[in-house]
Amino acid sequence: MTPPPTFMRSIAADSLLAVILVGVSGPLWYLVTLVMARLYGDQAMGTYFIAWNLVLILTGVCRLGLDIGLLRFSAVLKTRGQVGAVRRLLWPAVGLMIAVSAIAGVGLYFSREWLASHFNAPSLPMVILFVAPALPVFVVSFGFRETIRALGGIKASIFQKNILTNLAFIIFLLFLGYWGRDFFSKVGTLGLAALLNCLVNLVFLMIVFRTLTQRETSPPGETSFRELLWYSWPLFLNSLLPAFNAIDRLILGFFTSPSEVAYYEVAAKVETIITLPLVAVNSVIPPLIVKFYECGNMANLELIAQTTARWAYFLGLPLTLLLILLAPEILGYVGANFIKARFALIVLSLAQLVNVASGSVGFILYMTGHQWTVAIGRFVIMGIAAILMAVLAKAYGLDGVACASAFGLIVLNVFLGLSVWRYLNIKAFAWGTGWANLSALLGVLLFFVVKPLVGPFVGAAFFLLAYLALLAKTIKKEIELASPMISRQP
Repeated sequence: MTPPPTFMRSIAADSLLAVILVGVSGPLWYLVTLVMARLYGDQAMGTYFIAWNLVLILTGVCRLGLDIGLLRFSAVLKTRGQVGAVRRLLWPAVGLMIAVSAIAGVGLYFSREWLASHFNAPSLPMVILFVAPALPVFVVSFGFRETIRALGGIKASIFQKNILTNLAFIIFLLFLGYWGRDFFSKVGTLGLAALLNCLVNLVFLMIVFRTLTQRETSPPGETSFRELLWYSWPLFLNSLLPAFNAIDRLILGFFTSPSEVAYYEVAAKVETIITLPLVAVNSVIPPLIVKFYECGNMANLELIAQTTARWAYFLGLPLTLLLILLAPEILGYVGANFIKARFALIVLSLAQLVNVASGSVGFILYMTGHQWTVAIGRFVIMGIAAILMAVLAKAYGLDGVACASAFGLIVLNVFLGLSVWRYLNIKAFAWGTGWANLSALLGVLLFFVVKPLVGPFVGAAFFLLAYLALLAKTIKKEIELASPMISRQP
């Protein structure tokens, strides 16, 4: 059955909007970092990042895997025309997440002095005073956002995650930085800004969810909350081992200082701009993965997986090279000391390029019921990487942590890609990127030729122009490829 053209135009529009909004989020986060560095200093900034990464670790546990479960089950219910039944899954899930995260928040609050002594951060208790109550709010936001995404509110979920989160945080940072300094310490002000930001985002998501479901009835449906828990608990086991984007900061803070954490945090956040095309794709295609899998259309699933991975790689490759070529300038603008993270930025950028080239392998496994594979794979690989981080952090500081983190990310993506091939017999990684690689290499050579004459930023512009000019014919072919792909959808 071929969907109406308006449906396909909607998918194309959502994908384009995702690329734009996710692309804007990179500069917005860079602005957040700049405001924090200039108004609060690297010591307060590093202390805040230690506290917030503790929250991120606890968030992964307190979500109980229910956010991904809600994404999959809500998409299935929407496919069956049972949108009203989603509420019967969401509210028990939200209640359970609130209960668990509230307990975790209390534990975080009472352990603040102990944490401060172990992370060499005397001001850590002040920021935990505010981020501990932010934990339940932040956890529940994940459940609402993934449900909204499954129900077709892709624009709203992308806007909240990439624009509203950063924009509201900037506003609170500026307001409290200038007018709240008489009431709170610098690091306490950062914690309060985070709490207010979480509240604003949750209110927005609740309004959107109500808008999407208020006119829907609640038919009996075939999915129960017990089924959701059964699907989600392997994801909860996976979350017991902290995520890469949190454990590396905490290990670094344990062996070094809050300032080192601040330097690493900037490098680690800047390199995530490479994943923006993949994040945009992942914001749109999970419901489609469910639809194709439910219909048994594996050919279309492979076609979309490979095509979106290739498109993401075409955008991620020049972004990676730009970060490598301009690393001193990008880091130095935040602060002179931040250049210490140059090597870390280069290593992490290369690892993220592998991540982009691997495509949406994690979501493909999640949405097709192979969550156990992801859970076991991440648990083992991240455990090995965490041990390696601790060893290298003690010996080489932030550069050692960056190498260990990059190693873990690369191995994990290779494992997930092979798992997709094993269980679904499809290749999900980027394929046919040889000309893009050659175009990028020629652009880099041009950069080094013109850089001594015009400077690094104009040289980077020459690199981009050369890359786009050489890749123009390939991009045209990709656009032509989209037409038959659309016509063959179920």
